[in-house]
Amino acid sequence: MTDVNLEGLTREEGFWKYDLGDLCAEHNDRATEAQARWWGAVASRYQFATVLEVGCGPGANLTLLRQSGVRVFGVDCNARALGRAQAHGHPVAQAFARALPFQTASVDLVFTMGLLIHVPPRDRASVLREVRRVARRFVALVETYSPIDTVTDMHGLRDVWWSSDFHACYRQVDPDAILIAYAFLGDPLLHAYLYRVGS
Repeated sequence: MTDVNLEGLTREEGFWKYDLGDLCAEHNDRATEAQARWWGAVASRYQFATVLEVGCGPGANLTLLRQSGVRVFGVDCNARALGRAQAHGHPVAQAFARALPFQTASVDLVFTMGLLIHVPPRDRASVLREVRRVARRFVALVETYSPIDTVTDMHGLRDVWWSSDFHACYRQVDPDAILIAYAFLGDPLLHAYLYRVGS
């Protein structure tokens, strides 16, 4: 991993680096049973040794995956979330999804969970390309689904939650990816997609 310059924040990155990220870091430190089942099934069926979560928050997903015996890494832009993830023993780095501090094809599985909903449509393709760049074999997207792009407010902030058909968005960025697993994980309409991306 290398250091990433955190200057030149977008409006949305500023929210997540500071107040909104701090708020969510306090409430997102436990995975649901559905998430635990999903990661357990994925880890047992598909062979991967290393995993990177982009937007890892306090590390709940990393904890589940580490229990499956894989080596985990996380990146997040919020220092409070990273502190909580480090307290759980996870190796993490402060970075934005648009500039991941990893070499190309250096991690077996790269995934997002509840990250893309906070990336405005103008930046979505560049974030997805960056996720794909780092992934050696698999990409997973676990995100809130909407058949059309919608934007809503969150915690009094305008236009910070963009729902979309993220499966279709990813296929535009990486049309050669093969969807190999899918699950509906329940509230808040989380859909999980796993793609094979390496040869």
